[in-house]
Amino acid sequence: MKLKSVWGFLPAFCLLALPLGAVNTLSISVPSKVEIGTQGTFSVDLSTTDEVQGLVVACDWNSDVASATGELALADFLTLENNAANDAGTADTVVARVEPGFFVLGVVMDSDGMNAEIIAPGDYTLATLTLACGGAEGSTPVAFRDSQYATVEGGPALDNIVVVGGLSVARDEGLGLEDGTFECIPTPARYFIGSAENPTRPFSNQGDARVMLRNVFEAGVEGYVVALCHDPAALKLLSVSVGDDVGDADDGGLAEFIAAQTFDSGGTIGVVLDFDAPFNGQTIGLGESNIAKFRYECNPPATGEPPTTSPLEFCDMVLGMPLKDNVIVVGGLSIGTAEGLVLENGQFTCNPRPPPEFDFEICDDGIDNDGDGLIDEDDPECQLGFACVDTTAPIGGRARVCLTLLTPEDNLPGHAQRDHVQGFSMSIMTCPELSLPDNPTLDITGTILEALGAEFVSVQGANGEVIVGVLVDALPPFDGATIPPAPDAWDVGCLTFNVSEDAQCNAICDIKFVDGLRGRGKVPVKNLIAAENFSLTPATTDCSVRFLGAPVFFRGDCNMSARPGMGNMAVDISDAAAVVSFLFLPGSWKFNPQCLDACDANDDGRIDLADAIAILQYYLQDGRFPPPPGPGLDPETGGSTEPGGDPTEDKLDCDMVQCPQ
Repeated sequence: MKLKSVWGFLPAFCLLALPLGAVNTLSISVPSKVEIGTQGTFSVDLSTTDEVQGLVVACDWNSDVASATGELALADFLTLENNAANDAGTADTVVARVEPGFFVLGVVMDSDGMNAEIIAPGDYTLATLTLACGGAEGSTPVAFRDSQYATVEGGPALDNIVVVGGLSVARDEGLGLEDGTFECIPTPARYFIGSAENPTRPFSNQGDARVMLRNVFEAGVEGYVVALCHDPAALKLLSVSVGDDVGDADDGGLAEFIAAQTFDSGGTIGVVLDFDAPFNGQTIGLGESNIAKFRYECNPPATGEPPTTSPLEFCDMVLGMPLKDNVIVVGGLSIGTAEGLVLENGQFTCNPRPPPEFDFEICDDGIDNDGDGLIDEDDPECQLGFACVDTTAPIGGRARVCLTLLTPEDNLPGHAQRDHVQGFSMSIMTCPELSLPDNPTLDITGTILEALGAEFVSVQGANGEVIVGVLVDALPPFDGATIPPAPDAWDVGCLTFNVSEDAQCNAICDIKFVDGLRGRGKVPVKNLIAAENFSLTPATTDCSVRFLGAPVFFRGDCNMSARPGMGNMAVDISDAAAVVSFLFLPGSWKFNPQCLDACDANDDGRIDLADAIAILQYYLQDGRFPPPPGPGLDPETGGSTEPGGDPTEDKLDCDMVQCPQ
């Protein structure tokens, strides 16, 4: 807000009494109770029977109880942005200061003498301010304070006044000042409705309303009853089940007793967590938890029509026999609305039918197929995706290209849905410098495919074309295993390529997902994801391989203290210390080798204490000379040895690969 200096005008007004019969009141309107950890907004109001030319408001409160969270939100006629053209009727000068425990507001309606702006007689909300309750229960007056606060640090302390007819009217001249009280109360336990709607795809008129519990009891909730009513003319209740955050004990969840009922106008569910021996005392902890799911069926509006909503209301003593209350159980005692449980009703949204021509396989045609206003990759329904990961590889060595699958939660009911992937095919084009080995494989070690025991994994290719095929459940007894949804991409495996000796250092090799490749086969293959027995087109993200010079090192030079051409001793006692640090030391003391091959002093394909011993024996006890390459100096001949690559095939690598300058 562009603010001008306002206080020069104040001495010009004479401090005279309020004209007979005039009424001017400033008041504070405060929400009755605000929960700890939340915010409440109070307003400063003006009621006047006069034409007010200006005013000053100064208020404070106990900031240990509640603290201001932002700026004053001013009425339109006090907001300078609304007066860019000096419009008549809006304030010319406004100054505001907000601190955690007080605020000051100064207003001059007509400071330029052009339009004779005033605040006309009437009732106004001048400004609002939000306070946040801290961590403790308590209350504080929000009170008008005279002669305590200035609009700027070090400025004059101001009184609460209104200006009428050029006269400053303060408390002593009859200005009414009505304080308020801001009260912070403990946050109660509550039921409320989480997401509740029918999905628009695939053509479903069913959806779940998630009943949430906000628990504030450290002892934990031992059980609960939910009774939820609906309009039977708008919704049909299909089922009631325990919530995802509680779960059935038979499936690894918490609840050992579950009783649910459905009625024409609502449903109930009663849950006891620790019902069976050995009585382990499981409870629902602090915070918010999904405790129940109510599945409804609605009649969707026609394509292009707006969504419809229907109320969902927590109803005590309406449903069941005997009639049920909404309660939670804490410490063996029932807590319902009489004991402070808050019930926040919600609504179920019934979304319109999608266009009849909608094809959920099309995510690259530039058309809003499902009528939701989003196109292709901007539509969450098209965010199934393939990607590969950028990497580097030494010339003449091997390139490891890793693949990922993105399958986000689609929030559709049931498990036979499009975010549970049955399999996929990838069609990948590489550059001529990369070639598959004779018997290529997809390394699924540590991936979701290994965890699920994927039963068909195939790789084939030729001439830069690579085809990857995966089917999770391909063999009897066909248990329907699928790749589940996840917020982040799943790693599904890595391909290993041979890098040509003819590759150029620092050159970039593009790895692209391209439809229609054949590899060694005869049938063109597309990039597709199989889910719910349909083929879906994923979004794709390409990657690249940058070629670097072959890695060179001295065998045993774990800390890489020597470099080619330096002519000094490469392997010494510090390298033995580096190996020990890498193996055994924690935190910031731990040594992280740049080249694992260099630390493999005995060239057995692994790094362990034997490598530290081999270094010490070579360096101090005339022990075995480290295998090639290295180690920089031959103590027997006094001559130098040359660095080089690892002649031994193993799983260790070396990041010290660079191109010549």
